[in-house]
Amino acid sequence: MKLNFFVIIAVALSLISCSDNINKNNLVDKNATERTSIMFEKLLSMCGKKTMFGHQDTGVYGHSGWMYIEGKSDIKDVCGLAPAVYGWELGHLELGEEVSLDSVSFNEIRKGIQYADSKGSFNTISWHLRNPWNGNSAWDKSTGTIQQILTDSVVEKRFMSYLDRLADFLLSLKDERGELIPVLLRPLHEHTGSWFWWGRDFCTPEEYKQLWRKMVSYLKDVKEVHNVLYIYSPDKVLSKQDYLDRYPGDEWVDIWGLDLYHRDGESKAKEYMDTASMILSFMSEECVQRKKPFVFSETGLSTLNMNNWFTEVLYPIISKTHPAYVLLWRNAYNMPDHFYAPYPGHSSTDDFNRFVQKQDIVMQGE
Repeated sequence: MKLNFFVIIAVALSLISCSDNINKNNLVDKNATERTSIMFEKLLSMCGKKTMFGHQDTGVYGHSGWMYIEGKSDIKDVCGLAPAVYGWELGHLELGEEVSLDSVSFNEIRKGIQYADSKGSFNTISWHLRNPWNGNSAWDKSTGTIQQILTDSVVEKRFMSYLDRLADFLLSLKDERGELIPVLLRPLHEHTGSWFWWGRDFCTPEEYKQLWRKMVSYLKDVKEVHNVLYIYSPDKVLSKQDYLDRYPGDEWVDIWGLDLYHRDGESKAKEYMDTASMILSFMSEECVQRKKPFVFSETGLSTLNMNNWFTEVLYPIISKTHPAYVLLWRNAYNMPDHFYAPYPGHSSTDDFNRFVQKQDIVMQGE
């Protein structure tokens, strides 16, 4: 039987349950809600001890094609436990559309966030937003978009309208008591790669930093969004210096993240393990000094073509440093070969069950 780590945390945090006693010095938003501040403290207390398991879009659809069944997830169907972290995608919210770029209703996403929160799970949000310069997708590779946002008033106005819609959604996330639900926002992610319009090859380090600061400042100071923690999440980097090359600064980032996938199955397992371990190691060391949580914000092995991936690849990585959580990417409802977590009948289910039963892996409610 695994110990209820959240209960232990809750008891420890009971001494700081009054917002006046919560230290917000390490938060980007000094006006963050009490619940948001407590979420930060919980994440910080997890680091180096235990790791919460998370899954993208886990509450709204699954591999077999099901959608919008409250409380259901492929993860829960496999092991009887739901993830401790739910991931969500808001791409196309900026366009004023009713469904995301994955054809998921934003109303259902809101309900899913509320449900996960009611069960004690955390919610993290990614946002593959359209290019405000030319209207192309997030995967547009045009050079100079950020420069246009920073210098062209028309493009800037369009980008700020995107932030307006994001802010409206974030401020609509309320629990049954009417309090704002805290969320973990991971914007402009994987910027060390060059597949999004905000990527390394399409802007300078200073331009990226300026856009990040502009976005965060607008959300918290102008739109008064105070229920967000901001995650900085590069893709693969070669060193700590590379990780920090486009870092906006401690005053602009709440949480250090890493997006890194295992590609090419068993033949590249050691390379993936070595790279992820190296990056998480310096993240852990730096975050201790900076008093910030760190997370493995996005990862996975597409189609899970290794039946022992969870216990022999992923677990050895995260057990060395214990990021506060690890998030696997989604199990698409409409693409049979696009999945990163087990589902009933998959050959890795036994290995996954051994993984979640480990004392230092935390699921919903534990």
